[in-house]
Amino acid sequence: MKGHMETVATDIKIQASSLVMAETVGKATKVMTKVNKRVDVQKVMKNMQQYEKEMAKSEMTQEMMQATLDDVFDSEDAEADENELVNKVLDEVGLQHLVDMQSAPRTNLATKEVTTEEERREIAAALSGS
Repeated sequence: MKGHMETVATDIKIQASSLVMAETVGKATKVMTKVNKRVDVQKVMKNMQQYEKEMAKSEMTQEMMQATLDDVFDSEDAEADENELVNKVLDEVGLQHLVDMQSAPRTNLATKEVTTEEERREIAAALSGS
């Protein structure tokens, strides 16, 4: 008996849910009918087509800009041209000598060790003033 009562209660809940669902669908249908009366479908379709055209134009423009930027910044010749231009400017200004001097060997004469006897005699003579 208890199981039968639970089944009846469940059936009542299902019927109540179905009734609420039917009412909701009815209300949605009324709203959709009102919206359809107020909306000009031809105008919406025309706007959508115009939107698609504008998006296609925008996409093509973006692709062209990206291709142009890629050509400008990724050019292998551009680096060689830059180096050539920098070298020309350095030559004109006379800074090539500075570049050459950077590759010259560097020694500190003050810390150089005297290894030969002849160098020692020269130093001693210079110090004694003779």
